[in-house]
Amino acid sequence: MFRKFWEDLIESKKLSSGHIIANCPLCGEQGGHFYANIQTGCWDCKKCQASGNAWTFLRDHKQMDNNQIFKHLKNYGIQFEGQSELQEPKQSRKEC
Repeated sequence: MFRKFWEDLIESKKLSSGHIIANCPLCGEQGGHFYANIQTGCWDCKKCQASGNAWTFLRDHKQMDNNQIFKHLKNYGIQFEGQSELQEPKQSRKEC
């Protein structure tokens, strides 16, 4: 469900065990420590310890507001339960 989303957003190194593995776009490490789950949208960097999901990545690291995030995810057919253009979905606050 999230594979195309992550492939378009980050430069992938490889796909392994349901994760896209890449260089971390946050800390800039080059060893492939950034893992993005293609089923859940959850991500984490084993180097800088940053983590979250698709919604929080767009909000915190691409500086998108809720309306922009809603539209961006909708383009990929991704929706969270309780999601609206004006409010962050409750599901996105859960730990991955």
